[in-house]
Amino acid sequence: MGDPVGLSEAREELVWTFREAPDRHAAQPVFYQMPAECLPYYVDAGFTLSKLGEEARVELGAFLLEGSKHAELRQTHRRAQREGATFSVLP
Repeated sequence: MGDPVGLSEAREELVWTFREAPDRHAAQPVFYQMPAECLPYYVDAGFTLSKLGEEARVELGAFLLEGSKHAELRQTHRRAQREGATFSVLP
């Protein structure tokens, strides 16, 4: 949760240390809720950035926009269509 704790001058080294330790044990390190100004350290160390909550897997064959639960999504979909947005599923 957050950046490694320590002096800001040591942050880059701490990120690398955290990166290397799990590699020795075939583990996968994860950082969560990182401040934007620190992201270059993680990118330089080879981490892949993912924003949680912005990725989803949906069974498209069974998904419908019907019902009150999807009213806001239907509005967004219609607005996107009016504005010329397109959507494609690529293998």
